[in-house]
Parts: sequence; C-alpha cells; structure tokens
Amino acid sequence: EEIYLFALSFHLNSNQSHGERARDLILEYGELYPELTRHDRHGVTGSSASPAAAFIMCQTLEEAEWMIDVASGYDLLRETGLFTEENKAMLVANLFKPVADLLVSDSKGIHNIQCFLNTGSFLAYILAGEPELARERIYASDGLLQQLSQGIQSDGMWLENSFGYHFFMLSAVMPM
Repeated sequence: EEIYLFALSFHLNSNQSHGERARDLILEYGELYPELTRHDRHGVTGSSASPAAAFIMCQTLEEAEWMIDVASGYDLLRETGLFTEENKAMLVANLFKPVADLLVSDSKGIHNIQCFLNTGSFLAYILAGEPELARERIYASDGLLQQLSQGIQSDGMWLENSFGYHFFMLSAVMPM
C-alpha cells in the first residue's frame, strides 16, 4: 500500500516528496526484479519450487496483491513528469510484463485467489501496453467473467459461502 498511498498523497496534497518517494520505490523494484530468484513459501527455489512461487513475495497471490498496489501507484504518477521515457520502458521490460506473465502462469481455475491473479496481471499488462493480454484476463476460461459467473452462487455469495471469502474476492476484482 505504501506506493499507492504516497502517489495518492502526491495528488491530493501536492506533496512532491511523496510523489518522488513512490517513484523511487517503483524504479527500485523495476531495477531489482530481474535479479531476483523465484522462491516459494518453503524457501524452495528454481524448478523445484511450487507453481505458486514468486519473486518479490513467496506466493503469486501476494505478488498479485503487491502488483495491484505498484500498478495503481504508477498509474497515478506516470503522466506527471516524474518518470522519464527511459524509466517507463525499463518498467515495462523489467517489471510489468514479467510480473503479469508470472501471474498468468499460475492459473487456479475458479478460485478467489485467481481473482487477485487476474487483477494484478490485468493492471500490469495495461501498463505494459499489452491490451490484448489484458483483455484475456477478462475473457479467459479463468478470467473475470468466468470468476463472476461460476464463482458467485445463486444466493449471491462466493463459492466458500463465507462473508470473509466473499469480500476477499470483491477486494480483488474491484481494482480491475
């Protein structure tokens, strides 16, 4: 949330240092991401790691939640002059496209976690200038429309029949 909150504060309060802090964090992640090793929650790396392994976090669910924050913050700042064209190109190549591809690679089918994976990858693909790949996160067999049509039961509740999971799913799809 830190990146998004700094970016939002920049817009609401005209606080230049908050915009610069959000920018610096985003750029640091962009520079760091290609150097990271994929790892799972058990510390296993490489091809032995679980399909849900990630780079910043230890699971794709958490990587998606993180990307939603990063993408939302970047979206607030990208046309403010805080990023150079070189910065933007680096973020597409090093961060947004690789994260989106990672999230798509770990399909969960109809599942509350898939809602986060869809939103994280959707936002990252949009920022990477990949509208067709973003569109897939809506129309794929595990995309937004299928999540909503198959995951929400006739009584309006999400599959697990729990308010906790229902609102967890809603918090995932709302940014999309």
